[in-house]
Amino acid sequence: MPLSRQKPLLRRRFGGMIPAMKHAWIERLGLGKKTERPEGETSLGRDLAERLSDLPPERLRYLAAFGGLLGRVAFSDGEISAEETGRIRAILRHMSGLPEDEADLVTRLIAERAETLVGLEDHLYTREMNELCDADQKKVVLSCLFAVAAADDEISPEENAAVQTIAKALRLLPKDFVEIRSLYRDKLSVLKDLPGH
Repeated sequence: MPLSRQKPLLRRRFGGMIPAMKHAWIERLGLGKKTERPEGETSLGRDLAERLSDLPPERLRYLAAFGGLLGRVAFSDGEISAEETGRIRAILRHMSGLPEDEADLVTRLIAERAETLVGLEDHLYTREMNELCDADQKKVVLSCLFAVAAADDEISPEENAAVQTIAKALRLLPKDFVEIRSLYRDKLSVLKDLPGH
């Protein structure tokens, strides 16, 4: 059948679906009108909103995104060690100004959600960081991710790859990643076995 005769047929069969599908994809990709998203868009965000309801929504969004990325890196090798948990808690207290009990709560939730953090919600956490932070703030976040990876005195290839993937999603330049990683050069397991190290 010639294309000129196929178009009306396709329009009759799928005409109503195409605009709906297009709208769904625009919404899914975040390309539509900006709407205020609830702090509970991620599983970690929902947990934080329930337990720390006195915090403003934007602060909860930041904590969920930051905590999610810290947990993502810590669990990238399949487990979160006691050293990594302690480092996450310390970073949350120092960088987010959380009181000790709230830092403990957020750290515990991150550990409980660790398997969810790997893969399924990564894009949500990096998207939130891109909306909430400027480039300099994202570099600080990247340094915190390396600090978690180095908590047990060695950055595994999996941890290094996870931080690199996050750095790309945060739209940081490759030179930013290399510069910050160089601060942790002696912790990189792939470099420990090189001659002269």
